[in-house]
Amino acid sequence: MLCPPLAGIVIWVRAWAAERRERRAGAERPTDGLHVALLLAVGLVWVPVAYFPHSNIPHLLPTVRAERFWYLPAIAPPWCSAASSRAGSPRARGTKAMIVLISAFFGFQALRTRIHALDYTNDYTFWRATQRAVPNSAKAQLNFSVMVGAHKGDLPKRLALNGEAMRLRRRGPWRTSTTATRCAA
Repeated sequence: MLCPPLAGIVIWVRAWAAERRERRAGAERPTDGLHVALLLAVGLVWVPVAYFPHSNIPHLLPTVRAERFWYLPAIAPPWCSAASSRAGSPRARGTKAMIVLISAFFGFQALRTRIHALDYTNDYTFWRATQRAVPNSAKAQLNFSVMVGAHKGDLPKRLALNGEAMRLRRRGPWRTSTTATRCAA
């Protein structure tokens, strides 16, 4: 999360210095490479900065299911892809390697997207996947226990999951607050 913005700032500073050199040399317009570098720089800074408020970094969230939170961070990856594909244009060296790299990237993304989409086939598979992905989430444990009871009728497993949810709830970060402790008591 820290490296892309730093790389974006470095790319921007280098592009700015290159533009100044070109303008001093008498160029009326900067070269196309400058636009590609700036697009890449903005994309590298945008993703982590836009993602940070919705992540579990500033505030502990048990799960993030609302896809509307991902719209803003999702704007920048196409910018980075465009800058990468522009760098891999026929005029640039290493075109075949760039095509293979971009194809591998998008192939991997498509595969992972399809595998992840299988987690949404019904509410049981969603909460099972959530419980496995975030085992320290009381919400995930509790909701999965409800699904185990509703879909499987497995009472011992449901009770075990409920017990785990209660254990996680008691040790959660909200218990450190004196107001929350007073309200709970």
